[in-house]
Amino acid sequence: MKAITFSLFLGFYVITCSTLSAQRLQLMTHTGRPVRELCDALQRDFRWRVSFEDVPIMNNDDLVDSHAPNGIPWKEAKKDIPININIPVREKIAQTEKLGLIQGLFDSRKAARVQFRVDGDGDQLHFIPVAVKGPTGESEPFDAMLNTRISIVRGSYRLGVLVQEVLSKVSQARATSIVLATVPTNLFAQATVTEEAIDEPARDILVRAFGEINGPRLMIGLDALRLTWIMNWEPNGHFFFFNVVVIDEEDSSDPTNPVTGENSKRNGNGQQLWSEPAR
Repeated sequence: MKAITFSLFLGFYVITCSTLSAQRLQLMTHTGRPVRELCDALQRDFRWRVSFEDVPIMNNDDLVDSHAPNGIPWKEAKKDIPININIPVREKIAQTEKLGLIQGLFDSRKAARVQFRVDGDGDQLHFIPVAVKGPTGESEPFDAMLNTRISIVRGSYRLGVLVQEVLSKVSQARATSIVLATVPTNLFAQATVTEEAIDEPARDILVRAFGEINGPRLMIGLDALRLTWIMNWEPNGHFFFFNVVVIDEEDSSDPTNPVTGENSKRNGNGQQLWSEPAR
């Protein structure tokens, strides 16, 4: 079968991926965030429900000079050790197989700028940073932002309000801003969840809230939504972008837009509250 090569702009990154068939993952990364590229490819090509959490760039040697689309000078992450894989991937493989496949890949990348682990929650995978190159050039342990334990007063919240509350509490605890960026706007404004948290990891609260929205949807005959997130570090402003993505079922033939999460049959309009500049 003839190989198909395609490129996709997503946020800050250009992803180039060649697929020989729906059952193979072929990926050669080209940016300073290869694990982010892997996440994008798994979401787009296999509809895996994967979250990605970035880290601050702590060593100036890991930044290179570049230019924004409007010509203003800025910094971007230096190209990291690439991920180069060409592996068979069966459709709808078991979660344990996914975990083993990804963790094996992460374990083979000990020389990369950022070390990751993979965790599983239901049908979701989380790509969680555990170490990063520090100011001295040595690898240092890193406590992922969404590991941060927070508390939420029990109440009924619009989904967008709850997510903003979670991110605000993490920002305050870690003294680092997190900006809510691309989200499914109608869903965030209309869906309601009842939440309470006492000293829980922020990640667990988000997972629970993203699952809770589906009870009312299923009761009125709407499809369940598989929400996840991409959290990117912005080295010029020294803050994080938090993007929410809708992932279709793995055997779905009606793909969701990977940038906006937009799908007219599922969640209405996906719109941007804050746009990440494309690079």
